[in-house]
Amino acid sequence: MYFKILVPLDGSHLAEQALPVAQALARRCRADIEFLTVIPAGEVDAAAEGYGGADRYLSATAELTGTYRGQINRNVLVGNAPARIVDFARSQGVDLIVMATHGRTGLIRELLGSVTDRVILASPSPVLVVNGGSAPASGIGEVEIDNIIIPLDGSELAETALEHGEALAKAFGADVVLLRVAKATATKFERSLAEHYLAGITTCFEGDGSNVTRRVVSGAPVESVIAAGGSLHNSLIVMSTRGASGFRRRLRGSVADQVVRGASVPTMVVPPVATLTGRCMD
Repeated sequence: MYFKILVPLDGSHLAEQALPVAQALARRCRADIEFLTVIPAGEVDAAAEGYGGADRYLSATAELTGTYRGQINRNVLVGNAPARIVDFARSQGVDLIVMATHGRTGLIRELLGSVTDRVILASPSPVLVVNGGSAPASGIGEVEIDNIIIPLDGSELAETALEHGEALAKAFGADVVLLRVAKATATKFERSLAEHYLAGITTCFEGDGSNVTRRVVSGAPVESVIAAGGSLHNSLIVMSTRGASGFRRRLRGSVADQVVRGASVPTMVVPPVATLTGRCMD
């Protein structure tokens, strides 16, 4: 499902926290990796040195991905970072963007961090976000993913995350956890309906070899999803940018936005699609 993976980098150790996840997924999917550094338009006068320095940095970073033997391409662009990242993803047919939050000042200033939500909001591809702030040390080794958590709210838009959760589970040989958050005041009947809903979703995974478990928990959606990610070993959260709220809601302050900012585990955010194809997607 993922043949070309884009990794934006700004020269900082925190931004590089996206590399282990990107490398692990690329190796398992036999995908190509596209490294991208964006030089701010305001520094265009220094573009010649900027290009050279950025390319040397990306070349050195590529050499550190020791266990990965696929194709790694280096790209240096000038302009507005979020716009250039999104444009590159669209024009190059990128299947997935992997990037870190909280990138510090590095080779190129302020590429990541506040930029991440703008990329998520505009990206035509899913964005897998690694919370760089939780792992300050740089490292290029790979990671293991044992649990894929898919939060669902009963809407078709939330269910667009299912195909990506299934793909990641297959790639890593991970278990799938379907999570439904009920209100703290939910009645026994309402919890029963939630269980029945998740049981129906489980049929989407029949025959693919995935081990699927269902969880219905009570509480606030954001805190419940974050807690689930922290309670399961080597977990990764996959969720849609829009749930029951629909297409028009801004990312800022949404459940997905708050989970991305608060979770200590990688979180894939799946953009809404123009045409919904139902629960079980090929």
